[in-house]
Amino acid sequence: KNKKVALLFIDLDYFKDKLYRCFNQDLKWHLLNNGCHFLIVASDCNSGDKFWLFERTEQFNEILQEYKNK
Repeated sequence: KNKKVALLFIDLDYFKDKLYRCFNQDLKWHLLNNGCHFLIVASDCNSGDKFWLFERTEQFNEILQEYKNK
């Protein structure tokens, strides 16, 4: 299996209303199991922590809120 690596620096504060970085495995599975799809998997430049980047849509925001209300 080929792994493709790209180095990309993005000011995520600029996109915070459009994109969501998910660092939590349980939340990631909740989102995926409810029809959301991540854009990329990446590592935080400062901490090295792995995250999944999701696009914030109405559906995504509803599913995220449902998870937070648990």
